[in-house]
Amino acid sequence: MNGVRREAATRAALFVHGALTSLFCLLCSVDFVWNNFLRDRRYPHWVELFLRGHGALSLALAALGASALRGRTRAAWGLSWGALAAYAAATGWLAARGHSSASLILAFASWLPYASWEIAMPVPSGNPRSPRLPGAAATAGAALFCAAIYAAPYAIAVDGAIAAAWSAVVLLELFLTAALTFDALSAACAAAPRPRFFARAARRILVWLVLSKVLAWTLTTVSFSGPTTDAYASLAAAAILLAVWRLPRVPRALARPSRRRAAAALAALAFVPWAARAAFGRLDWNRLGQSAVVVAVALAAAGLWRSLLPPPRGAARRRALWAGAAVVVCAAWLARAASISWAAPLRRRGIELDSAVLRLQEDDVAFATARRVLPDAAGGGGFYAYLVKNTNLRRAPGRGSRVLEPAPTADAAPSRARRPHIFVIVIDSLRSDYLGVYNPKAFFTPRIDAFARDAIVFRRAFSAYGGTGLSEPSLWAGARLPHMQYPSPFAPMNALEKLVDREGYRPLITIDALLGEILKPDKRAHALDRATTGSYKLCPTLDELQGRLDRELATGRPLFVYTQPQDIHISVIHREGARPVDAHPYPGFYAPYASRLAAMDACFGRFIDTLKERGVYDDSIIILTADHGDSLGEHGRWGHAYTIFPEILKVPLIMKIPRRLLAGRVWNPDAAAYLTDVTPTLYSLLGREPTNREEPYGRPLLARSSSQLAADARAWRVVASSYGPVYGTLEGNARVLTIFDAVNHRSYVFDLERDPAGNVPLSDPSALARAQERIRASLTALKAFFGY
Repeated sequence: MNGVRREAATRAALFVHGALTSLFCLLCSVDFVWNNFLRDRRYPHWVELFLRGHGALSLALAALGASALRGRTRAAWGLSWGALAAYAAATGWLAARGHSSASLILAFASWLPYASWEIAMPVPSGNPRSPRLPGAAATAGAALFCAAIYAAPYAIAVDGAIAAAWSAVVLLELFLTAALTFDALSAACAAAPRPRFFARAARRILVWLVLSKVLAWTLTTVSFSGPTTDAYASLAAAAILLAVWRLPRVPRALARPSRRRAAAALAALAFVPWAARAAFGRLDWNRLGQSAVVVAVALAAAGLWRSLLPPPRGAARRRALWAGAAVVVCAAWLARAASISWAAPLRRRGIELDSAVLRLQEDDVAFATARRVLPDAAGGGGFYAYLVKNTNLRRAPGRGSRVLEPAPTADAAPSRARRPHIFVIVIDSLRSDYLGVYNPKAFFTPRIDAFARDAIVFRRAFSAYGGTGLSEPSLWAGARLPHMQYPSPFAPMNALEKLVDREGYRPLITIDALLGEILKPDKRAHALDRATTGSYKLCPTLDELQGRLDRELATGRPLFVYTQPQDIHISVIHREGARPVDAHPYPGFYAPYASRLAAMDACFGRFIDTLKERGVYDDSIIILTADHGDSLGEHGRWGHAYTIFPEILKVPLIMKIPRRLLAGRVWNPDAAAYLTDVTPTLYSLLGREPTNREEPYGRPLLARSSSQLAADARAWRVVASSYGPVYGTLEGNARVLTIFDAVNHRSYVFDLERDPAGNVPLSDPSALARAQERIRASLTALKAFFGY
């Protein structure tokens, strides 16, 4: 027994070591993950410890693996030892955290030492026989059980009850389809010369294919997609199944428990969704963790129901049971396909089926996971594939890079007029409805609200991208960009940096990992927050700026200040314990977020006081905005990145402009405004009136005449996630938002005029069809403009 346990421990250690190493190398190869998380080491401390001790750990595991092969052939022993030793020697790259094509090669190669050791090991006795799979009745029971524990809380209202029933239909279709596929495969293999061998091989191949598909979908959540993704997922799935199938067989008492134990386990399983939501629901990347829990709960429920229900006796009864299952599957598929035509008649009876189903997709993780797997009954798969193809384009020198200038600056001399100081504060993840100037119920931002009374408040401001990765570069470019992180070289595209340099501004910029990629190196000479490690915070940045202000003003050059504090970023709040930073109540608001914003408000107010004391406030352009918003519990949604819901796209945009620059200008604070409009507006205010005013460029938010303002207005604009194939349109002065989510195969329409918070998603076929055409046209034009 000790030998078996030692072998199992060795197998587990080698597998975990290889999996973690391969995953880290893979993430290093992804531009988005490297730039946003790995480059500045924004990961848990244990990852750093693993990386530092990787070489020593590899050698120790090599010795452990070699000792387990004692008595095997010399070739097997040498193969395993040599592979593991070479693996340990290659960890110099890992310690350096490289970001190159070598990282992707190492991601594949990191599985080889474990695989070579596993192949050299003997197969544990008794392992070849596969366990008996649940039948149709047990599978149907598991589907209804999952529908009950996940959808029941939303089944109170009439439309909620219909949606909960819809969840049961979809889960039945998915579960029974899987069971029927396995049973049909077993029946086909029964006619083979060696039925048990072929049945076992066929089932394992099918499991491998399913697991490969699941892993490939999982990898898309970190912006890793394409044929390489499928190849890596296939290799990883093979390694996982190799480890699982070579484990000692599970004791019979666990494989098939008594009915009493099965019933008790099923009752305990009902609480797992609540525990999963409480454990990591607020920091769950695209619900990846909760979706994994759904799969585990479904498999466990199917096994438990198999123990609770007696197996069908007789071939005729079994055939009847499977025939019934096939009928249920066909009926469920037809119901989903017909749901579009049912929506209108039900709506006339006061039942919003489409809205109820869309809300359930947000609230019910099991339903959302099933919809992710099943083919789209509405036939949107082709458009989703098109979005995937145009997303996360591979970075290459010169690809997607071209000159971007709202107004030509190459031969223009600095303006002779007195240039104002410019202060741009982009608060990462700031929602507009958490500021009193946008929402009277937000009582905790009095200093920002007072500042807004001196400024222009654009009440319908949006980010064109649902994440920092493309939102911030697009602000500097003053234009929409290729879905790439990031076009290289970026300097020809950086219109705001050109303006700062041409007008002779002294740049004082907080250069985070992203700005380090898109700004010229000379900006580091006078950078803010040079001593800061980790997340940038507004109060320390403004304190440093106030301490340097007199010295910087003495240079005689106008100041350009840019900072992007991360105090209220959801990951920062989570790392700090997700607790409020003061004892005040914040009814109706997420207290950890609101309390931090209240502290930032006080710091911002003190900084404004300092500018007034120094006599520079009146002649300064001060812009307060955000790169995007954040989901803070709406329908179970938390954070941002792969979603572009209203609470993520809507941002504050407050511009305080000197009176002398406002003379002769007009603006409309209720017109749709975007972050890509900030740079063209600065060009215009500094006397460089933009000549490039059409897509993909933004437009000045202030114009010389009402006719010019009307001419610059856009009927619609395309918006997108910064990290995945999720696109949408904002139409009718940003009153209607459509969303196409090619990660989860979902589409929505939000009426932001009647429902500003986006609580009731709709399914409007005509709006979706129109939005599809516009997104295709926009991406085609973007491709032609940037040449990628």
